[in-house]
Amino acid sequence: LQSISKATVSQTQTSQTVTDLMKQITKASERASKSSRQVDGTLRETAEVAQKLQIAVGQFQVDTPA
Repeated sequence: LQSISKATVSQTQTSQTVTDLMKQITKASERASKSSRQVDGTLRETAEVAQKLQIAVGQFQVDTPA
């Protein structure tokens, strides 16, 4: 009976450890997801600026003699 009790305590502790690790993984995943959304937004803004710059620079192109 004592060994069953010890095994139960051990399993409970292991379950708690797994639960804690799963919570940490969830938090890390949420942070990674947030970072990915921020990177996506920044890349979209950069693409818009690059497009505007390309249009602006295109106005100043000069013909080169052949």
